[in-house]
Amino acid sequence: MTERERWSDSTRKSTKPTVVSLDTRGLDSTEGRNLWANTVGTLYCESDVAWPNPRQPFIAEWGGHPIGELHVSTMRADVHSVIRSPAMVRSDDAGDFLVLVVTDGNVRVTQNGRSGVLEQGSFALLDCAAPFEFEAESNFRQVVIDTPRPLLEARLPQRVLEQGTGLPISGISGTGRLVSRFLLDVAEQDRMSLARLMGPPDCQRVGTTVARY
Repeated sequence: MTERERWSDSTRKSTKPTVVSLDTRGLDSTEGRNLWANTVGTLYCESDVAWPNPRQPFIAEWGGHPIGELHVSTMRADVHSVIRSPAMVRSDDAGDFLVLVVTDGNVRVTQNGRSGVLEQGSFALLDCAAPFEFEAESNFRQVVIDTPRPLLEARLPQRVLEQGTGLPISGISGTGRLVSRFLLDVAEQDRMSLARLMGPPDCQRVGTTVARY
């Protein structure tokens, strides 16, 4: 049995955050799940977030901050899944691309008939303008880079964007390793910037802080 939370586009349009600092430790199970699902919906797109066992605690952390036109997040979380259905795409004008880099654990992504597992620094591209599935097969850590659609369309051929979603690219060797390392370096810069912005750890509230410039 799974527990699901949905966050709608109407809320995302008016409350999309710029700075995210979320920690579910110290929260009860329902509140932690609600906060996580709400942040996925407000920052990215309308989706269903599901957990395999609603009776177990959900332990997760999420820190994110803009870097130029990008929004970079680092996360670690217990097992859960995120599903964006065709109906959600029709009712939601979200169109950004998400670059996912999984550094620990295993995550399966599916989009446009393609599917694969991300692990050990491998990465993949997801298009929020199309249905997708994100399924963590274990507890995991990842970096997510939210990229505006015009930014990628101006730099990559349309064929690459249409045929490249949902395909894992290895981060262990070759060009994939260089790209993965670059993305992780960007995320590390973001983490340091967020730490300076939020202040020392003892000044941060346990739970969630979603700030806007």
